Amino acid sequence: MTEISDQFETLILNLHDIGCQNRCIFCRRYSRSLNRKRADRIAREQIAKLKNFKGNQKAGLLIISGNDPLEYYDFVNFLKEIKKRTAVSVFLQSNCLDLANKVYLEKILDVGNIGKIQIPIYGHNAKIHDSITGNKGSFSLILKAIKNLEKIGFRDLLLHSLFLKQNEKHLLQFFNFLLKFGYPADASLVSLPSYRGRYSKKVLGNAPDLSLVRDLFKNKISRILNKNNLFLHDIPFCLAPGIKNISFRNDSSCGGYDHFAERKIDKVFINNQIWAAYRSLSKPHICRQCLLFDACRGIALPYLELKLFKPLPYKKEN
Repeated sequence: MTEISDQFETLILNLHDIGCQNRCIFCRRYSRSLNRKRADRIAREQIAKLKNFKGNQKAGLLIISGNDPLEYYDFVNFLKEIKKRTAVSVFLQSNCLDLANKVYLEKILDVGNIGKIQIPIYGHNAKIHDSITGNKGSFSLILKAIKNLEKIGFRDLLLHSLFLKQNEKHLLQFFNFLLKFGYPADASLVSLPSYRGRYSKKVLGNAPDLSLVRDLFKNKISRILNKNNLFLHDIPFCLAPGIKNISFRNDSSCGGYDHFAERKIDKVFINNQIWAAYRSLSKPHICRQCLLFDACRGIALPYLELKLFKPLPYKKEN
């Protein structure tokens, strides 16, 4: 991916390959046996990135992500090292399972630089959620983590989800379930990683039936989907006519989708090996099937290449 520039005010510290209890169907990178010496080296590499971070308390975004950052045995001290180098608060993106341990949670929050926590939820019940994470009991741990955070008084949470084959038939119940928590929630189409443009059967098995997604937006719960605390990312307007709170991610830390559109394929390297190549999100010139031709930011190419997506004309609201 693009090297971090000293001009960026957004920085992602990626604790990759640390280890993860989940076996999510859309993720191929996990480990249970990373030794401490190697984990420490990864942490030091990420801390070193802060020398190029120009963010400040008013204009800065510092994200800790990976698989999974909370499973790094020295995560509390990792936060303390960050705090020594920047006053910008941390946006933690994690599977959040370890936050079900209240003692560990309190140690993390006591450092004082966690500003927001993203919590992944993929279904409205344990059967669906756990089938996606590949970890029986993960749904219960997520609910316990949320309760622990609420008891402590930490409420700056963001619920995150994906449209997947496993939850496609229960989207109405699922969004109702998410919004009842009272926190902002976001959802996007699942990414479809390829290797040199080829898609595995497993990857394709994760893609939702887009006719069901379109039906959700078009006919069933527009009153819910237009809620101010629900954000829908990477959903083309022609898939979701009339929905107002749709946006496209453009993360400046890696060039965002503008960068992807230029390079066509963005290869992800882990330990000098390619493990995925994500096809660009860009609107092909042949797509002129809606009134937003000049304004549309794009449609994920795999959905077009694999004939998973059939655009419908977009009709402006009166």
